[in-house]
Amino acid sequence: MPSLEFWNGEKFYAMWPCDTHNAPGTKEELQLSRTGGQTLTLQKVKSKGNQVHTSNSHNDLLHFVKVCAKNKDLHMGSRLHAYIIERDLLTHDVDLDNALINMYAKAGAFVKAHEILSDLPYRSVIAWNALISAYAQHGIGDQALDCFQRMQDEGLVPNECTFTNILKACGGIKAAEKGEEIYTEICRQGLLDKNILVGTALIDMYTKCGMLAKARGILHNLPQRDVTSWTALIAGYAEHGFVDQALEFVKCMQEEGLSPNAVTSTCLVKACSSAAAVEKGEEIYEQVKKMRLLENDLMLGTTFVHMFAKFGNLVKARVLFDGLPARDVTLWSVLIAGYAEHGHGDEAIECYQKMRDEGLSPDAFTFMWVLKAYTSIGAIEKGEEIYAEAKNQGSLQKDIMLGTSFLDMYGRCGNLARAQDVFNELPVQDIASWTALIAGYAQHGLGNEALNCFERMQEAGFSPNAATFTCILKACGSIGAAEKGEAVHHAVYGQGLLKKDVVLGTALVDMYAKLGALANAQEVFDEISTWNTASWS
Repeated sequence: MPSLEFWNGEKFYAMWPCDTHNAPGTKEELQLSRTGGQTLTLQKVKSKGNQVHTSNSHNDLLHFVKVCAKNKDLHMGSRLHAYIIERDLLTHDVDLDNALINMYAKAGAFVKAHEILSDLPYRSVIAWNALISAYAQHGIGDQALDCFQRMQDEGLVPNECTFTNILKACGGIKAAEKGEEIYTEICRQGLLDKNILVGTALIDMYTKCGMLAKARGILHNLPQRDVTSWTALIAGYAEHGFVDQALEFVKCMQEEGLSPNAVTSTCLVKACSSAAAVEKGEEIYEQVKKMRLLENDLMLGTTFVHMFAKFGNLVKARVLFDGLPARDVTLWSVLIAGYAEHGHGDEAIECYQKMRDEGLSPDAFTFMWVLKAYTSIGAIEKGEEIYAEAKNQGSLQKDIMLGTSFLDMYGRCGNLARAQDVFNELPVQDIASWTALIAGYAQHGLGNEALNCFERMQEAGFSPNAATFTCILKACGSIGAAEKGEAVHHAVYGQGLLKKDVVLGTALVDMYAKLGALANAQEVFDEISTWNTASWS
């Protein structure tokens, strides 16, 4: 952490919203300034009239820590933390202590959050709740459960907030047995009769664990139900592929006088997309239109555009897209992906250019589908431009899937030196990136290089999958590597992949045929249980 001298006169954070009693348009800034020595002073600066007043207010400090937590602004939050330490307020103000723990935990700085917690003379339920909630939000359910146990070991009694967060953690890691224990404790405390949020969290936990009947029973026994509790059940059934039953629950909810909201509809639409339930998706779309939910919810609109694009109804996807009141990079990217996925590269590129004209910057998902579009129309030089832009933006350093897409592009067009460079620049390599590199070499007849990559991949600790084996068999066939090909055949057989992947079986037959081992080719052909046209021809 920088020294306190580093902050002399530096603005801590700019343009914080004022309290409601301030004049319209007035903004506040927080400054850390020195006053007559080594003491830092918190100042609130009003932009109108440049009024300044020094503040040691507990409420001001607490407010700014909470805003840092909301924004997950670790950089600014840590500076404010240092200011609090200098004023010797830490461990003397329980509200500030808890707010700092919450700020660090929400930003994912769990070590720092635990350091503050460990230094507290007394750890409250609120402090533990902050950690449990953050672990659950970050998908680290095991650590949330550990905090839950430690809290109880200290003699603290969980409250409604604790139970809501720990149930989320259980659902995230499918810890059904632990969830059942917590359910028992909730019943013992009689919380289901008092708090609908706890009931909703239980429903969500059970659906995440696949215990749909249990979730339905919880909802049925709640003394009162709201849209959120119904949506938790509907989302659970939809996510597990039970779209018809999810729609029936929507009707039940409506019979109770409750209308589905945008979240309910989004869950149903995603389920319809996954299950290719075209008619159901259309039905939900018409209902949502009647309720005018699309006017105020961009996420819901984006989900419908994705659904229609996935169904191949690009005309309807575009009409819906054009009618939405606002557009962001996610919405544009979904439309671009729809065009690219269905072979409409020119339309995808046109959308990309319009998105840029609107001043929006592409993300990794956008780059990936634009690259696919350029590759599909043979505009490799444009793919080079996208690569340079993604690299300058830092997307390649953050997203291995994007890097693998560029690797695949260079491999397909035969620029294998460039493909190797991209591979070497990836922050980490995975089985997909190794396979893409091997495929490039194999596709262009460089079997020895493909085999060399294959060996390096295994030395790095990666186990080949069906796609990797398919590429290696092609390489073995092209250079006549009979011994290596037979070894790969044994590995494929040992993993039971032959009967699961027709393309792999076809590659094996093709390799033996190229090696002149027709008896082996026939034997493999006879063994495969499922055939495709390529195998027979």
